[in-house]
Amino acid sequence: MLGALGAVAAAWSGEEEDEKVGNVGVATETVLEEHEMWGERTRNSALLVAVFPMASVLLFRCTRLSRGLGVATAMGPEVSAVAGAEAGHYGGKRVYQHGVGVQQAAEGAAALLLDRKAKE
Repeated sequence: MLGALGAVAAAWSGEEEDEKVGNVGVATETVLEEHEMWGERTRNSALLVAVFPMASVLLFRCTRLSRGLGVATAMGPEVSAVAGAEAGHYGGKRVYQHGVGVQQAAEGAAALLLDRKAKE
């Protein structure tokens, strides 16, 4: 359940930050889209994994369905982990190969330093 909440928060914050990126090249845009797609897959699979155990308990009288949900509960985290790893891979490409977000981080750090010096 906590993993699903984390995936939802990550997808939400990614959508918020996506608006700040601005115009980027075609190659960078492709990487951004892949990162976003895998992030959404991670969120969706994590939410399903969070629902499977509850559904299995609710449907305990339907033995086959309950067992199937139990298997899905056991295998679901692996699917979410693979999707999360792919999202991380493309997120790393965004930063290290295309420099997306680096300028915003540098500007934010500079603003913090100026603010600290102003308070001294």
